[in-house]
Amino acid sequence: MKSASDFRTDAAPAILGVGNPGAGKTRLMFGFPVPGIVDCDMNLSSAARVLKGKEFYYGQPLIDDKGVALPEDQRWNAAMKLSKELMLDPRVKTICVDGLTALSQWGLAHCETELIKAGINVKKEYMAKYQSFISLMTNYITTLRLAKKTVFVTCHQTVDQNDLTKIWYYSLAIPGQLKDRLGGLFTDVWGVSTQIVGEDVKYFINTRPTNMHVALKTSYDLEPKIDVTRKNPEEIYKLLEPKLSIYNQPPVTTPTLPLAQYATPTKSP
Repeated sequence: MKSASDFRTDAAPAILGVGNPGAGKTRLMFGFPVPGIVDCDMNLSSAARVLKGKEFYYGQPLIDDKGVALPEDQRWNAAMKLSKELMLDPRVKTICVDGLTALSQWGLAHCETELIKAGINVKKEYMAKYQSFISLMTNYITTLRLAKKTVFVTCHQTVDQNDLTKIWYYSLAIPGQLKDRLGGLFTDVWGVSTQIVGEDVKYFINTRPTNMHVALKTSYDLEPKIDVTRKNPEEIYKLLEPKLSIYNQPPVTTPTLPLAQYATPTKSP
């Protein structure tokens, strides 16, 4: 057992960046130190053009080494292999996933494949893959944080209307119950948004609850709304860095959890 004096309050942040397509999530991610990117959306071109010469490392789980598209149920394992490499690479300072919406679809397909291999009728017990998916994704995010590097994950959002109250609400664009719960695995959930002002478009980072995003939060002394209009990714990071306590310990030599073995077949109750 450890005492309070051993507890670190300057551990590396784990940030979930949420917003609509084109809001600036990938550019924000690109500003962090030496990103290692699990590129699920294949949408890095704009940020890379803005920051020519930026040191970053990436892999694209959608395609194989010859550039041929992988079947959807194989993309999860490809993403896990890449994630492990980024966790162990001493050059990488920030582990990035761009984006979680696509990765979740691959994870769901992976769960279904593993359940079928285990002899489970996924059409009859259709909830089984969603139960496996909860464990799959929860363990994945937890494992990324075990590398003790900064983690930055992007995700799209969806808007739905409550059938009873008729109130519109926002949630993560991922399957099942996790769309309202996954944010609890991160130190921070930031909303990235745009606002039209006359003929101009302004870009913002929101760190507190708004009526435009899922439940947002920050564990750092950040302003509720940060204007990043016309700032490149590194300029944005310079605004954030003084208030982010980033403590990067040397990477672990072996991931604590086997990244590619998360889908434990389970039957629904």
